[in-house]
Amino acid sequence: MQIAKEKIDDLNIVLNIEIAPEDYTEKYNESLKSYGKKVSIPGFRPGKVPSAIVKKKYGKALLAEELNKVINDTLNKYIEDEKLNILGSPLPNESDVENGDWDKPENFNFKYDIGLAPDVEIKLDKKLKQDYLIINVDKKMVDEHIADMQNRKGKLSTVEVAGDKDMMMGTFVQLDDKDEILDGGIMNDSTISLEFIEDKATKKILVGAKVGDHVVLDPRKVSRGDDDLAKMLGITKEEVAVISGNFRFNIKEIKTLTPAELNEEFFNSISKEGEIKTVEELKKKVVDDTVKQFANESDRLFINAISKNLIDKANLSLPDEFLKRWIKASNEKPITDEQIAHEYDSYARSLKWQMIETKLAQMAGIKIESEDLIAMAKSFIVSQYAQYGLPAPQEENLEAHAKQVLSNQEESRRIYDMILENKLIVYLKENVKLDEKKVSYEDFVKAAQSI
Repeated sequence: MQIAKEKIDDLNIVLNIEIAPEDYTEKYNESLKSYGKKVSIPGFRPGKVPSAIVKKKYGKALLAEELNKVINDTLNKYIEDEKLNILGSPLPNESDVENGDWDKPENFNFKYDIGLAPDVEIKLDKKLKQDYLIINVDKKMVDEHIADMQNRKGKLSTVEVAGDKDMMMGTFVQLDDKDEILDGGIMNDSTISLEFIEDKATKKILVGAKVGDHVVLDPRKVSRGDDDLAKMLGITKEEVAVISGNFRFNIKEIKTLTPAELNEEFFNSISKEGEIKTVEELKKKVVDDTVKQFANESDRLFINAISKNLIDKANLSLPDEFLKRWIKASNEKPITDEQIAHEYDSYARSLKWQMIETKLAQMAGIKIESEDLIAMAKSFIVSQYAQYGLPAPQEENLEAHAKQVLSNQEESRRIYDMILENKLIVYLKENVKLDEKKVSYEDFVKAAQSI
């Protein structure tokens, strides 16, 4: 066997592979013999089909299979021996003309295209400046968070007259253009949450309404988008598109939420007994928990922002045409050139970041061991139990559960990627200049959406 490398440019090479009879004949003959024992051909006993008959009927297919194995083994060994950092996997050269006699097999020549990864050079120092946004946990945010907890622990009770934050239960009845009941129109039991109504005129009509009242309104003004309206009226999204005009809402019941009082019972319901004794201690806990939660959000925004920065600075080139061919060839479902062109820029940026991540991990000396994966899986399991108010499993059961989670390849990869990202965040924060800025939650969200 002979292999010759043809360099097209720094990112593309072509391998010319010449396969001689000695490279495949032995395995090919074994394949013919083995297949002859399994194949069933009329006129011959099972396992007694002459090799000449097998060769005539199935020889070319078996030869192609054997040559394919030789090619794959040859490509893999060459890539490993030459320490090629490839992207995707080798593809048959588009201009390659079949060179070999399948009827009288001797030498065969094949050409394969290979796309190479570019060299990644990353320089980190304090000259590289990156914004690090910190959400300002102000009094308004703390008060809103406590009010939300009070509502979640509050009690619903029935009232006769609606307030501006109450919930109405009743029946929607479709009306005609004269606000009379439409014959055969929509009729559906549903609810209206007054707290979320933005149209002032509609809210004014409903606040102060009583059980038994019939209120004429536009259902679009008491719903939050087409999906919500479809559920409210018991119809499909397609039907929502053509709905117009008023409905009558027959009020059957009104519920009001009384927030939980800030007392010992409430404090113990949201924390360990005795951990919080006063409103001031509650506020401190809310601040501490919120700061911790938002620290993770700040880190996520930081890694997203700096990845964009590093991708732009690295200015990596890719074997674009090769990769587009490879995406098309390797995709499980058929994909058009137009679809690839539309999605390629996003794919290319993601690939570039993967290469930069790998380089950064090498620079930082990051190694992820099985113990790291198990520890992270355990933390997820404990968090899931805590969400349902359940104690963590015993260590032996927890370990077994974590290993079961990691036996799922997709889940294991997700956890690996999270650990890598967390370690990279620590490394990058230590090696670039952070420009910390306190911002409002709204401005933080805007910054996240702009990346």
